[in-house]
Amino acid sequence: FQAEDGIRDLVRSRGLGDVYKRQEYYSNVKSYETKEIALKRMALSQGIQEDAKLFDKVLFLEETKKLFETVLVESLEDGAYEVIIGVNMAEMDKFHKFLKAISLRYKVRVDNNLIYETEADKMLKVKFTLRTL
Repeated sequence: FQAEDGIRDLVRSRGLGDVYKRQEYYSNVKSYETKEIALKRMALSQGIQEDAKLFDKVLFLEETKKLFETVLVESLEDGAYEVIIGVNMAEMDKFHKFLKAISLRYKVRVDNNLIYETEADKMLKVKFTLRTL
């Protein structure tokens, strides 16, 4: 209720339910902040940038060639790229970590169809398609 002088009465609490709702809210905020900090630490430990960057074919080639000997990227239509990477079979763990991190480094998604072809001397040729977001 508002008095003649324009000052409102204090809003009265509706009981313990309000207290519990506020506690739940602050508990959720704290949980979110804790998980966000954990994700940032994990990203730092894996060398993942906080913000994904726009896909750049030349930059992608430079960065990927530091990890793998053979890297080819061909532009397709509609913001898609065919990627071929030569991987030593002993380094498949490294390749799978790389594959998981692509969407964290660049604003792209990896199509589900990965094609593995056996090459000579324990090498695999892996083909996949990246689509820009």
